[in-house]
Amino acid sequence: MNIEKKSDSATQNFFAASEIECGAISVPAAAKISPVKLGKLTLRGFWIPQDRRKLRERKIIWTETYWSIEKFLKENYQIQLVAIPERRCRMSAFSQDIPQGEENPMWLTSNWKPDAIYKILFALEMPSLEKIANADLTLELRVKTEEKILGVYREPQKIEMRFPHTPYYNLNFPKSIYQNHFGRMWTARQLEEITGGKWIVPPPEGWFVRSICRKSHYLDIFPEPALYIATTQKQRELHDIYARQNKNRLDTHRHLHEFVNKTAGAIVSRPIKNLSPDYPQLLVKDSVRAMFEIAFASRKRFQGKVIAVTGSNGKSTTVAMLRNILSKDHNIVSTRSNKNVATSLATAFLNYANDKAYAVLEIGSMALDTEWGSITCGLCPNVAVITSITEAHLLEHGSLEGVAKAKSCVFEGMEPGGFAILNRDMPYYELIEKRAEEKFLNIITFGSHAEADVRMEKILDGENFSFARRSYRLNCHVPPDQIYDALAAIAVTAALAIPIEKALQVLGKFEMLGGRGKIIDAVYKEKNLRVIDGSFNATFLSIKTGLEYLNSVEENPKSRVAVLGDIAHLGDSSEKVHRQLAEVILADKPDRIFLCGEFMKMLWEEIKDKCNCLWFESGQKLIPELDKLLQDGDCVFVKGSIPAKLNAVVKELKGI
Repeated sequence: MNIEKKSDSATQNFFAASEIECGAISVPAAAKISPVKLGKLTLRGFWIPQDRRKLRERKIIWTETYWSIEKFLKENYQIQLVAIPERRCRMSAFSQDIPQGEENPMWLTSNWKPDAIYKILFALEMPSLEKIANADLTLELRVKTEEKILGVYREPQKIEMRFPHTPYYNLNFPKSIYQNHFGRMWTARQLEEITGGKWIVPPPEGWFVRSICRKSHYLDIFPEPALYIATTQKQRELHDIYARQNKNRLDTHRHLHEFVNKTAGAIVSRPIKNLSPDYPQLLVKDSVRAMFEIAFASRKRFQGKVIAVTGSNGKSTTVAMLRNILSKDHNIVSTRSNKNVATSLATAFLNYANDKAYAVLEIGSMALDTEWGSITCGLCPNVAVITSITEAHLLEHGSLEGVAKAKSCVFEGMEPGGFAILNRDMPYYELIEKRAEEKFLNIITFGSHAEADVRMEKILDGENFSFARRSYRLNCHVPPDQIYDALAAIAVTAALAIPIEKALQVLGKFEMLGGRGKIIDAVYKEKNLRVIDGSFNATFLSIKTGLEYLNSVEENPKSRVAVLGDIAHLGDSSEKVHRQLAEVILADKPDRIFLCGEFMKMLWEEIKDKCNCLWFESGQKLIPELDKLLQDGDCVFVKGSIPAKLNAVVKELKGI
C-alpha cells in the first residue's frame, strides 16, 4: 500500500482530486472485506492507516477502497465517503465525492470493465479546528445517483477523536460502578476507575463518600463524608460555554486547605502541598472532565426515570409542577433555582442517589448546544419536554429555526421508545417532531392545536381539556402562558402512566414561583397594591400573555399598570421585536405603562403619543418615581429579562 508514503504537508491540494487506479490490482489482505453490493457496484476492500484511526490533531483521513462490477454499466454512479459524528455537536458530517468529468475516464463507471479491480483513494479533509468536536466518527461509503442513495457501507470501527482543545467524556464505565451500598455514594476504587485518575494520597481501607461538591458553600448542606472537586477557570471554560461568559478567574486548588476539615478528600488536577499528609487526593488530568464523567456514571446506575425539560420559557414552572405532582407519591430529585447550564446539571447528578423514582431536570440552551454535544448525551432522558419556542436566545442561535434546532438536541442520548412531550402550537413544530421521530420516540403533544393529544381549545384557567377521548377540567391559578406548562406536566403524567386525576389535584393547589408570575399583595407607601411578579425573565410571548392576564385579573381599567423591561438575548432582532410589542400594548392598553431599558426606549418611541407611557433608563431610575406614579388599589404587572433588573422594583414594592 502506497498510502503511507504521502505526507499531509506535501498533499495540501491533493484531497480535492483523489486518485483512481485500475487493472491487474489485487486487494491487499489488510483491506479485504466480504464483498458488499452497493447498487450495481461491489465493494471488495476498505482500509485506513492506523495513525488515522486515533486522531489527536487535524489530519487528512486517507482511505483506500477497492471496487468491481459484474457487467458493463450504462450509468455513471457517484461514490461518496462521509464521516458522521456519533452525536449532534458543533462538528457536522463532512464528505468527499470522487470527481465527475472527462479528465480521467476511469472516474466514470460507464467506462469500467467487469474483469478489473478499481482502487479509489479518498483524501478526506477534516473541518477547521474551531468546528472540530470530540465526537467519534463513523465512515460511510455511499453509491448514489443525483436522485437517491443506492447503497451504503458502514465501516464497523470508528475513528477516535481526542483533540485537546475541545471537551471529551468517557461514557463507558466498568461494572464496578453498579456496586452500591445504601448510604455510600462512591468508593475510592470506583472513583479511580471512572476518572482514570490515581490516588497520590490513598484513602484508608473502607473509605467512601456520601456526596461530591464543586462549590464550597454546599459543604454545609450536603451529607458527610463529602469529596471536594478543585477546578481551574481554564478547565471550566473548556467544558462550559457559560463559564466563558462569567469569568471569575478562580482556581479553587488554592483554597483547598480551607475545606480540609469539612471534606474526606479531593479530586485535583495538580498535587496540593502543605495539606495533612493523610488527606486523600485523587489526581486527574482535568478535574471538570472527571466531574462530568462521575455524573454520567451516576446516571448509568440511576434506576429511576429521568425527565428533561427545556424550552424558550416555562422550564422552571414546568419543573416545579412536575416536582409537586411526582413527589406526592414518589421519591424524586430535581434541579432548582434555574441551575440549568452544563456544569450545574453535572454537579446535581453527582449527588442523585440511585434509589429515587424520578429525576426532573431543567436544561437550558447552553447545556444543549455545547461543543461536545448536548448534556443529554450523558444524562440520557427517558422523557424530554419542549415547552415552547420563542424569540429567546436569538443572539446565540441566530433565528427562531436555530432556537428550535438547539432545543431539539434534548433528544440526544435518548433510547428508542422514550417519550417526547411537545408543544403542538410552537413554531417549527414539524422540524422538532422529525428529530423526535428519527430517535424513534413516542410523541405526546399539548396545546390548542386541533391535532394536540392533550388539547385545550381555549388556553385559560378553568377550561376543559381532552386526552385519550376523555374530558377533564383544569383548575390551575396561573397566567395563560403557564397553562401551557400545566398541560406539559399533564402530558408527562400520561407518559409515566400516572392517573391524570392525581396531577389535577396537585395543579389545583400550585403556587406560582417568585419572578415567574407570582401574585403578591403588598402595601407600598400606604397604597394597597397587587403585584404580578414576572421579573425573572421575558420573551415577546410572555409579555403578550402577561398583559392579557393583567386584563383578566384586574377588572378596573384605571388600576392596570405595566412595568416592562428589556428582553435579552435577541441579538440583531432586538429592535424589531421590541417595536413589535407596540401592537400588543395598544391592544391591551394598560392605564399606565412604565418602560425600562435601552431597547424598551424603541417601543416607547412607537407608542408615546398613543397611550399613557413613560420611559426610564433602568428599573433603578424608576424606583424613586414609584410613589407618585402608583395609586391605591393598582394591579402592577412587572416583566423583564434578568439584565433589566426589575426584581429591584418588586423588592421595593414589597418593602424588602
